[in-house]
Amino acid sequence: MAAALAFVAALAFAAGTAPAREVRVFAAGPRFDMGWAASREAFRAKLLALVDARRRGAGPAAMQVTARDVASRLRGPADPRDPVRTARDLVALPEDLGLMAAFAGARGAPARSAPDLTTSIAGLLASYAPVVAAYTARFPELAARPSPPTRALALALTDTFGRVAVETFAELADRLDAYVVAGVSMAQDWRVVCADRAAMPPLPGGARCEREDAARVALLRAPDEPSRTYAYEATSPRPSTMGLVFDPDGRLISK
Repeated sequence: MAAALAFVAALAFAAGTAPAREVRVFAAGPRFDMGWAASREAFRAKLLALVDARRRGAGPAAMQVTARDVASRLRGPADPRDPVRTARDLVALPEDLGLMAAFAGARGAPARSAPDLTTSIAGLLASYAPVVAAYTARFPELAARPSPPTRALALALTDTFGRVAVETFAELADRLDAYVVAGVSMAQDWRVVCADRAAMPPLPGGARCEREDAARVALLRAPDEPSRTYAYEATSPRPSTMGLVFDPDGRLISK
């Protein structure tokens, strides 16, 4: 909420003596259901349906009949050719929305079927064990922390959070031509690694490959996507709950 309020102020008041700008603020959040957290596709479909009634349908894209949307009520940028500087909308998503991505994919299946939080964490630790071990070797201070190694697990989830949550948030901002603030609990810093820069697909928000390392990609990426040629890698041993801020082009501009 603090991040959202700060960006309302930044959007509404131009530098110097320029007149105040009216900004429309939306607070939107889906009711949690394990079904829409089960995969990247379901997570993306749910959030697109949340903000745009035209995307609603069956399965994860289902919404309450009376649920209003964002897309039909946007003010839109004052100058569509320059949405970043003339945006008049801010969309705030829940603080822990990105954390729900931890349940996604084959590695999240044990956590999705767990009867309680402790068992769920244990399931994720087992699924991500090779990645947890790799980050613990890279950041030895993680081994000194009390058990269970939840901080190491948060780092191990970096690729899942990046692929499922961060990419979806960036796409939402770009589609809406609005600033978007969305919560996530993940490594404070990360980078994109790839098998081949020349073969990198365009990513939401324009993120680029910072390091070529095919072996690292194979370790980090979801087993559900064996042909994906890139992955998100934590570059800090410290995870945090953060408000990620995306501009109307989908670029991550603040944490």
